[in-house]
Amino acid sequence: LGIGERAGNVPMELLLVNSNYRGHSERNLDSLANYVRLGASMTNLPIPVNYPCFGADVLTTQTGVHAAAQLKAREKGESWLEDAVYSAVPAKTIGRHHESAVGPMSGKANVIWFCHIHGFPLPSPAQMDKVLNHARDTGRILPPQEVIQILFH
Repeated sequence: LGIGERAGNVPMELLLVNSNYRGHSERNLDSLANYVRLGASMTNLPIPVNYPCFGADVLTTQTGVHAAAQLKAREKGESWLEDAVYSAVPAKTIGRHHESAVGPMSGKANVIWFCHIHGFPLPSPAQMDKVLNHARDTGRILPPQEVIQILFH
């Protein structure tokens, strides 16, 4: 996380990712996300939501076009493509996975992807419309519990 006195240090996790990405090493980085979370926990420093590779928002999409592309790759059985869509670094290579949020810029693919990620059955068209209309009416990204509440209650 670049923690250090005054100007900080090179963030080890980003050095490792970039080293692999640029072909300078071939380390297994599957546990790197856990390493970052542990470092943040031990130092009581939050990981910024927009922190490269490891921030909460980095692998979360709320746009329908992104979610639709991930679903299409999944339907074709192209798990490597599903993982790499709109990501410079495939999520699985750093111990992460893609998330889908539902917000004002979302489409039905976001709701379907959200249900897939969380292990829920596919919602009906009416359920999807209800969630999407609520997101547009509120003008914000809906927390997962709110999406679940709208879908199943």
